[in-house]
Amino acid sequence: MKIYFWFFLLISTYNFLWIDMSNFRELMNLIITVIGLLGIYGYVYKKEIFRKSFWRIFFVFDLLYTMGFMLMVSKEKYMRIYMRIHSNDEFIFASLVVLIFLFVYFRTLYKYAFKETGK
Repeated sequence: MKIYFWFFLLISTYNFLWIDMSNFRELMNLIITVIGLLGIYGYVYKKEIFRKSFWRIFFVFDLLYTMGFMLMVSKEKYMRIYMRIHSNDEFIFASLVVLIFLFVYFRTLYKYAFKETGK
């Protein structure tokens, strides 16, 4: 799980380099990602960052925000802007990779928010 945290941190840092700070959605994604990274760090390294109630609220908010974001962005715009891919096969592969990462991300945040960290 530590490898996942460091890999996610590396990918997020790379994405932060291309953020348009004048775009509210990208700024909101930055804030949510940083808070999510704190949660993953806290879970992986068994650190208590903020209270459990904060993480429960954040988990629900992040889940709803991410689902709304994914529904709001059309397939074409997603492929053209975010993934820089052109074929349907590439889109399916990229979507599966993103869904796997999101599953692990939300599973980790869920465990951190609703389960004991085992100190």
